[in-house]
Amino acid sequence: RYPKATITALDIAPAMVNATRQRSPLWQRWRGRYRFLCADAEQLPCADQRFDLIFSNLTLQWCGDLALTFRELRRVLRPGGLLIYATLGPDTLKELRASWAAVDSDPHVNAFLDMHDVGDAMLQAHLADPVMDRDDITLTYGEVMTLLRDLKALGAHNVNPERRRTLTARTRLQRMIEHYATF
Repeated sequence: RYPKATITALDIAPAMVNATRQRSPLWQRWRGRYRFLCADAEQLPCADQRFDLIFSNLTLQWCGDLALTFRELRRVLRPGGLLIYATLGPDTLKELRASWAAVDSDPHVNAFLDMHDVGDAMLQAHLADPVMDRDDITLTYGEVMTLLRDLKALGAHNVNPERRRTLTARTRLQRMIEHYATF
């Protein structure tokens, strides 16, 4: 759609930046069409008003201070530029959360913000004309261990400060698996 665009791919994880670099067409890397940055969305190493378009896919749910992140995105966005993002909502992994809650009171699954809270953070950052929408996307797994393996492969982990920091006993895991089967 934008054949003359320079694309900056950014992730906080060096392995993700390297994977993206390897997947980009070699001829486009040679022509300088792609740039690759390993950086934190809350502290972007980019000049003010650098980008016409920012597309953020599944980043915001990992940011500790969403208003700060939106201010940072606004800082690097040119006037009249567009920010598009996709993030996870509070119903994400609700079956897994409920299954662990049947076993103990420790937080085993990340909590994700409601779209109204995300909208409030956008307003606090003084983003112009924020528009939000939501889609429910359901992935079905035959067994919970497949889901857990997928989450691990994605690099998703429990970031709750109150999370248990010890290994999970096999019996507790088995009870969670049994409860998850009801879903």
